Amino acid sequence: MNRLASDWCCILLVALTCISNSPPAYSQGIQLPDLGSDKVSYKKLNEFKDEYYKFDENGKLVDGFRNARNEPIDFSPLVTDHILAEDYLKASLGCTDCAPRPFSWEGKRLSYGVLTENNQHLLRFAFPAGSALYDVFNKANISSRSTRDLSEADLVIIFGSIDFLLSKARRLGDHTTAEYYASVNQGLDSEQATDDKIARLFKGTHCRILAPSRSGRHKAYAYLTPEHIDECFAKQLLVAAGLLPFEGYTPSALNLAYSYKYATVADTLFLRLLYFMGNNEVDTFGAYEAEVTDLIGLYDYEQRLR
Repeated sequence: MNRLASDWCCILLVALTCISNSPPAYSQGIQLPDLGSDKVSYKKLNEFKDEYYKFDENGKLVDGFRNARNEPIDFSPLVTDHILAEDYLKASLGCTDCAPRPFSWEGKRLSYGVLTENNQHLLRFAFPAGSALYDVFNKANISSRSTRDLSEADLVIIFGSIDFLLSKARRLGDHTTAEYYASVNQGLDSEQATDDKIARLFKGTHCRILAPSRSGRHKAYAYLTPEHIDECFAKQLLVAAGLLPFEGYTPSALNLAYSYKYATVADTLFLRLLYFMGNNEVDTFGAYEAEVTDLIGLYDYEQRLR
């Protein structure tokens, strides 16, 4: 029997986890900076190096702040404001030198409903989902609430087997997602090369998301399997909130060049910028870029690192 998740306040309280800053070094696929890199801010380096990061005798970053055990080092606070601004523009607009029309939920609020295949799947979903919801939304000061009425939900999270996800995608008329899960069921190659950045974001998993539209459809659908919840859910929430996958230097769960699973310090910064800028009317890309750069210079990284 299908079942909706209900009391998410309890889940959030139970699911808060402590961030460990000292697991074994893990940096696969990450371009770790060194002390002489022009991509590192000298001012930020002096501010955060001693407490949060460790460099070897050659000036290479070898350990530091992480958002979860076995995650790569999150060196977002060390990156220059210029690079952060450049990558934020990609993540918020999906383009460079284009009309500033990012998507954000009105009033910094969104509702979500959860549809699970059975009670066992509901239990499997609850703990990691509560933690991800807190890390993505609460840390970015975005208000989120659960609802039993899926017709009212801004984000519908569908959690279960491939067959379950396929049936729901068909019922929703989400033809692209339905075709994908049908191909998985048939054992066909579902990992073909694509230019679709959202599809690339979930490569190697069976996760998908129908993102909110910048041109009209203010509703998002996240499809999630039990075996890939850790790899996917934080990324799905970031996309549902209005950000897009990108390629760049900044540590981010949405950076296609990296392997972060969980929201980084930069992701929290990007969401805060997105929702602050959503309340400001800026007509040109140049004006948008200038305001973004100024705001990044004011961000309190220490609050997010603690």
